[in-house]
Amino acid sequence: MNILAYKLDPKNKGEFDIERKKVNEILKDTVNYQQLMKFGSGKEGASISFTGDEDHIDEFILYGAKSDNGFAVVRILGNDMNPADALTMLSVLKSSKIDMKQLEPLKAMMK
Repeated sequence: MNILAYKLDPKNKGEFDIERKKVNEILKDTVNYQQLMKFGSGKEGASISFTGDEDHIDEFILYGAKSDNGFAVVRILGNDMNPADALTMLSVLKSSKIDMKQLEPLKAMMK
């Protein structure tokens, strides 16, 4: 799993807009990424995309953005996954002993 978070602040607004646009363009590439779900619209919302085909997913991409806080991209890599595998992994993560302090910047950004 890889996590990228980009926090918006008054000093980086121009750079932030450029980076968010780059991520959006990458995820719009229907040759490489297929969208499963999308929530919200415009500059706020979230989406779940994947690479591969429905029965043999190689990567899930979770993207979330809030216009006043920033955006985050979470990549879940694997071989021959299916949507049920992603749900199983989320369940395992909930019950695991992850140091949540490491995720505090991401959590604060999405409030």
